[in-house]
Amino acid sequence: MHHRLWCAIVIAALLLLLRHGSAKQQRQQQGKSELPHVSECNYCVRCVVDGPPPVPVALPDLAHAISEMGEEEPGQAQSISGVQISGTDANATARAWALRRRFSHWLHPQPDQMEAKAKLPNCTVCRGCDTHLESMTENEVAFLGVKFRHRDGSTNSRVYYARVNGDTQRYIVKVFCIPLNKRTNVMGSSTCSVRQASERVELLLAQQKLLQDCGIAELSPRVWVAPVIGVTPESGGFHVHWHGLWMEEANGITLDGLARAQKPGLAMRLLQEKLNRTRVQAAAVFDLLTSQCDRHPDNVFVDDRGNIQVIDNDKALGVVERCSQDTIFIPGTRYHSVMRVGFRKELANYYRKIRRTQPDLCHGLVNPSFVMDYRCTTPSGTLGTSYPPSLGACMRRIAEMSDEGVATEYGISHRARVQALRMRATEMMDLGFEAAFASGERSQLPRFTLPHQPQCCGLRMAPGMLTCETCWQPLLPENLPGSNGSTDLQLVTAIIDRQVPDA
Repeated sequence: MHHRLWCAIVIAALLLLLRHGSAKQQRQQQGKSELPHVSECNYCVRCVVDGPPPVPVALPDLAHAISEMGEEEPGQAQSISGVQISGTDANATARAWALRRRFSHWLHPQPDQMEAKAKLPNCTVCRGCDTHLESMTENEVAFLGVKFRHRDGSTNSRVYYARVNGDTQRYIVKVFCIPLNKRTNVMGSSTCSVRQASERVELLLAQQKLLQDCGIAELSPRVWVAPVIGVTPESGGFHVHWHGLWMEEANGITLDGLARAQKPGLAMRLLQEKLNRTRVQAAAVFDLLTSQCDRHPDNVFVDDRGNIQVIDNDKALGVVERCSQDTIFIPGTRYHSVMRVGFRKELANYYRKIRRTQPDLCHGLVNPSFVMDYRCTTPSGTLGTSYPPSLGACMRRIAEMSDEGVATEYGISHRARVQALRMRATEMMDLGFEAAFASGERSQLPRFTLPHQPQCCGLRMAPGMLTCETCWQPLLPENLPGSNGSTDLQLVTAIIDRQVPDA
């Protein structure tokens, strides 16, 4: 009898809880439905994310797209980058260009939409978003006891952390053409090149396929194009309602963040004891192959296992005028010999002070990222043609392809970009790494190149700082050829540029 009574009480309690939960859920749904939809607002301070997660755009494989698209706008191909092309190469480039145009209009707001939005009321709270956008520059990232912030870059695109329903992972999304000035956040004062945005997206997607084909996909986080419906965390909640470039968040901490943390023990552990030098070598080969020109310490991450990842691969394959390569992994480039070695004013002044009394000191303070040098990955300090097997096979295949084949395989619409990839792959296989780099150096003019400094392949602890295991001294601005003794790096750069005649 008591048992039956107890069961009846438990069942009644469960029914009451279910009824209460159902009523609460109904009230929540009713509350949401009473909120205005984000499309009904001009600005919205806070948007409830109740939409399904954005679905990545299934950009068709270019080879398949070409078979379906036929001879689309062959005249367009003749004007791409001013290069006269003909025959099958012209057709391939025209089709690649047409494919790019198919997604370029997704990357920016349409003027008529913006005009219509401006007539709508501003909202405090709304619903209908599929993405929650968070500021990258204002949110700190914690890594092994170190906190650092990402930088938003110098372009007019905006980069945010992104969260979606049903997924605990945090992503990063780059949104192009938001009509807000990055410095002032004033509406309508920002410029945007849709052509440049679509080209950068195209290059990133092409290089992702290249990384996969070369067996080094883990070297860079995955990227894709997908819609973004959300409100910006700044400027009162501007409504973003077009596509963005999504990417996985890189693992670990940036090399710049690690250097600024001034924790020599952590830097020693990650970059000396655990550093995956196989990845360093792969990064150097990839950067030279693709003519990377923006590989500074903020674009390289290292995780707690010593693995590195590279990001922001869009300034590549000739996008930066008169730049063949600029990467911290290869000596003689600006980022290796200037930004990474330590031309911050305080570090340069440190060496100037020491040299007054100890001119022969060669175990001074160094930036720990100095060990990111491809010469430290081989016993001889040179690479030649001894590439990792998957990279060597990949480059040989590209070198043997036609321009049409490369454009088709990787969806590159710009003929000069296609030729840059093919030419560099050919030089690296036929001449070797060092000779291919030297060939690229000659095309850097009038950008300056720097003397190759000895490598620093190991770190050692000194009281309160890290130094090189071997004797090493940095070049300061006043030591550079053509500096005329100036200690101002920007002035020295300008002097060198002016002294070098146009090629």
